[in-house]
Amino acid sequence: MERHVWLCRHHHDRPGRFRLHGDLRRATGVQGHLPHRRPFDATRVQPRRQEGRCQPENPPESDALRDATGVSGRACPAPVSSQLLASTIAVALSLGGLYALLAVGFTAAYHMLGEANLAFGDTIGLATVFSAVVYAATRNLPLAVAVALAAAMAASLLVDHLVVGPLRGGADRLAPIIATVGAALVLRNLTLAPFGADDRSFPPVLGTGSVVVGSTALDTTALGAAVLLAVVGAATSLLFHRRWGRALVAVRDDPLGAALTGIPVRRLAAYVYACAGLVGACGGVLLAAHVRSAGAGAGWRITLLAFTAAIIGGGSLRGAAAGGVILGTLDAVAQVMIGSSWADAFGLMALVTLILLRPDGIRRVAVSSRP
Repeated sequence: MERHVWLCRHHHDRPGRFRLHGDLRRATGVQGHLPHRRPFDATRVQPRRQEGRCQPENPPESDALRDATGVSGRACPAPVSSQLLASTIAVALSLGGLYALLAVGFTAAYHMLGEANLAFGDTIGLATVFSAVVYAATRNLPLAVAVALAAAMAASLLVDHLVVGPLRGGADRLAPIIATVGAALVLRNLTLAPFGADDRSFPPVLGTGSVVVGSTALDTTALGAAVLLAVVGAATSLLFHRRWGRALVAVRDDPLGAALTGIPVRRLAAYVYACAGLVGACGGVLLAAHVRSAGAGAGWRITLLAFTAAIIGGGSLRGAAAGGVILGTLDAVAQVMIGSSWADAFGLMALVTLILLRPDGIRRVAVSSRP
């Protein structure tokens, strides 16, 4: 201790009193006298409070004094690093775009047909594992991506033709949803049987470069997801202004009545499932390229993410895209604040909170010819 903390007794003080001097008086804010016969306990001395102000984390010449007295001030909060903020924004945009693509693919069947396909994630998991196997064998990236897209579309068509189609139009609207859960388990085991449960390395589809926007470096995955979202949005808007779009609205509202009027319900449903598988495969391939791995276990997580984003969006396609961006932002913030292992729990807590506060989501589905 550079300065001595001491107690002295002056001749002009009253008998039986000690006065605090030196650094101890300035640190504790105690003025005046203490009883002579009472032992001095510095840990019981309360510091002077200064509302609205914070003290430096390590005040000069006070470390030893703070250790001796147990008195410490309120430390100033550490400033947020601009580099950490920029990296968090970049991760939020990347994950938001990827989750938005997956959410749009999942919501397509619900928005256009009124059906929730819970086997969606496992079709994407199957497709990405096939793609990783093909790339490991051939080192041909375009072929691997084409295999992923074709596998996702084929699996989606099988789910529609064998599982959902025979139950469509029945009185029980819950039966197709439960059937898709069984289809998800079948697809997952079909992936695990030949390829195992270990994750396989996945190549960066759009390269490893980045584009600097202001002070934020965005990787090519985020840009690819943004371009695909724009294409899907334009195609959807164009579709719902045409005859097939109006037919899809009729199928969603009344499948039996639409079939009686001559609308090919099974064919339209097959188109919807194939397009949903295609969009979901694009998002799944970009997500696998973003994390550099693909595995059968990712299917359920993809379904959970897409379902959460769809609930946040209220069941519409545009709302699902917005919900995916919101969920990706929450995921990125959670990875910084509480760690990546709790990021999914953070998103689910946000989902429960939203359901309690706004059960219809941020955008309620409207019965009209627009998505």
